[in-house]
Amino acid sequence: MSRSSDHAAPSRPGPRTNLARSTQKFRVERRDQIDRIERVLQRDAHRVVAVVLRGPPGCGNSWLASAYAEHTRADYRLIWRLRADSEATLRADLLDLALETSGLARPASEEQLVESALDFINNAGADCLFIFDHADESELIERYWPQSGAARVLTITSLDSEPQRGERIEIQPWPSDASVDFLLACGGLLKERREAEALSDVLGGLPLAHALAAAYCAQTKIGFGEYRNRLEAGRADAGEKDDVVASAYALSIRAAKQFHPAAGRLMESAALLGAGSLPLAFFYESYLPLMPRTRRARASSPTLRSVATAFTALARRPKCRTEDVGARELTGWRPLSKDELNEAVAILESFGLVASDARSAGDAAAARRSAFEIHPRLRRIILAGADREAVEPLLDALQRLLAREAQSGDPLSKKARSLRTMATALLDASAATGGLQEEAISLHAELARSFRDAGSAVSVPIALFEKAITLAELRPGAESEKLSSLLAEIAALYADKGGDAENARAVALFAKALTVEQAGRGDGSALPLRLSDLALALRRLGGRENLERAVEFYGQALEIEEARHGAGAPIVAIRLANLAAAREEIGERDNLIQSRALLERALRIEEAALGEAHPYVALRLSSLAWTLKRLGGAENLGLAAACLVRALKIEEAANGSDHPHVAIRLSNLALVLKEIGGGDNLDLAAMCLERALVIDGRTIDEADPEHAKHLSNLAAILLQLGGDKNLRRAEHCQREALRLDIQNLGKDHPQAALNLLALCAILRARGV
Repeated sequence: MSRSSDHAAPSRPGPRTNLARSTQKFRVERRDQIDRIERVLQRDAHRVVAVVLRGPPGCGNSWLASAYAEHTRADYRLIWRLRADSEATLRADLLDLALETSGLARPASEEQLVESALDFINNAGADCLFIFDHADESELIERYWPQSGAARVLTITSLDSEPQRGERIEIQPWPSDASVDFLLACGGLLKERREAEALSDVLGGLPLAHALAAAYCAQTKIGFGEYRNRLEAGRADAGEKDDVVASAYALSIRAAKQFHPAAGRLMESAALLGAGSLPLAFFYESYLPLMPRTRRARASSPTLRSVATAFTALARRPKCRTEDVGARELTGWRPLSKDELNEAVAILESFGLVASDARSAGDAAAARRSAFEIHPRLRRIILAGADREAVEPLLDALQRLLAREAQSGDPLSKKARSLRTMATALLDASAATGGLQEEAISLHAELARSFRDAGSAVSVPIALFEKAITLAELRPGAESEKLSSLLAEIAALYADKGGDAENARAVALFAKALTVEQAGRGDGSALPLRLSDLALALRRLGGRENLERAVEFYGQALEIEEARHGAGAPIVAIRLANLAAAREEIGERDNLIQSRALLERALRIEEAALGEAHPYVALRLSSLAWTLKRLGGAENLGLAAACLVRALKIEEAANGSDHPHVAIRLSNLALVLKEIGGGDNLDLAAMCLERALVIDGRTIDEADPEHAKHLSNLAAILLQLGGDKNLRRAEHCQREALRLDIQNLGKDHPQAALNLLALCAILRARGV
């Protein structure tokens, strides 16, 4: 890479980035360190090269990284910040990276996006810069570190331990002259150099402390000497002799609270929601009570009138300013309007407490903002004093918004991802407040559902459901309905994972959910569902004993539904079909005969309740046909074929002739015709499957297992028909089915072995 500042090159678009443009004031004194970073990162263009920026908190590590990124913008096609405060924020930035770079039109899941982002990082070249910010958890960084490629990496940490990866650069406090020059330039009081020198000594050369001091003095129009007196008085009162940054933050927070009555609650809410980018839309959509209601107005103090000169828009809104909110007569709290929220963020930004994406409109207060971010250091300071009063409305708001967003049907939308990140941070931060079990249970559960619907690693929603269950069990007189539902939801996640251990765990959890439901004080409306859930889990576990228990539970559910809704209710048909499926899995002719009777009854109920052309009727006809096929005999097979022909017509009328369900019905019909036998039936079966394959080509991709199944079924029928032409076509279909199963399931999967045996049979028939 060549330095963009040294050569005149044709202009090109800037890099894709999620990093805000850096400002001159934080980099002018650090040119030597920027040059050193650049020299290191210009090394080997064929492997990952990293620099670790380490310095004490408040030393400006993140500012330096931003300044380097700004200085070398033209050398990179991508600059991406990865907030390593927590795994939630880091994954949020990885998801944004995947959506920026993957080109996936409709990503299937959050995990797919994360894998895409990691794949991009591992294949990135020297023209990609990744900044791991606030990387104080080495194990977390290691999990997401580039494993290959040639990316450039900046890691920002305050840890004293030796870095495992990258060349370490120690960030030192500003020298005295640079600190004083900064205060005079940014504080706006050019004649107080002696006072600036004295203040700089107190601030210890820490850029963050200097930035806070300069902003405070610029906005309140006080001198550096007065600021030093206030700072030292605050440190003495709080006993903070060593942490000058914390003292400077405390002073700025008090001023912001005086300047805007919503500043305190807004900052506390922001700290609880995490150190990442917080959308302003959340605060006004959630109706958070951030602004005190007042019965009478009060003129602002002379000090505040002088501050207001920097914000002409605020001068038009005297109701938003007060010197001491506590001295006014309050009647509770209310939400902020969009304008009030924008103004409150402007105040916080003017004191250096937050950073925003302000788009200039002539002055700072009138600039429109869509998001803002709180510094991780400030967040930790505020969280140390957070209480239940601030946490409770946030828990409720996030639960409501997550539930509302779930109804939109896009769990991977930017809003849904942002809500999940904020909810994760809030639950971590609120654990210490206690006394909010009911709200925390609801948010844990809603967040688990959101992660589940987004396709996150199943361990994520499972852990959240487990926490919700633990909290629910701790509550005296806990609602059995809620606890039962939570147990059922986590059991379903285990069941979806598959595997004997997971299925056994699902059975245990479904059984516990059933016990809780039976012991509850509710109306028992969920009892049939709990019985059916447990029965299905037992069917998945397999074995005759489990299947017989499933039949028992399905029978109990059926009795309850009949008593509640009557023998002709559609829900009764569903319970009949469930019971029929369990009996069929047990096998033996008596069970198959009972299964047939149950399905015929279910069919009659649905025809009467839903109409003879309803898709549910097609589904029931197909189930009945399969049972008749298993019973065997010419009469049963003929009835099975008639059921499938009718189901096919219903599907074509309901969904069109090219729907995937039509292909499935055609395939099922072909199998029954093959079972009946005879040249005409086999020819008709082959025609059905050829048509199914045409539909597959238009509606599904190669990864769908139905396509390989249709190919294999057609190959079997063509083999039975015989003849050189049919056998060549059979070989082609079987080879293609084998290829797809190896590609989608793996070469060691049992289905791949069955397809290989079928191919061998075809080759033998051809004499190969």
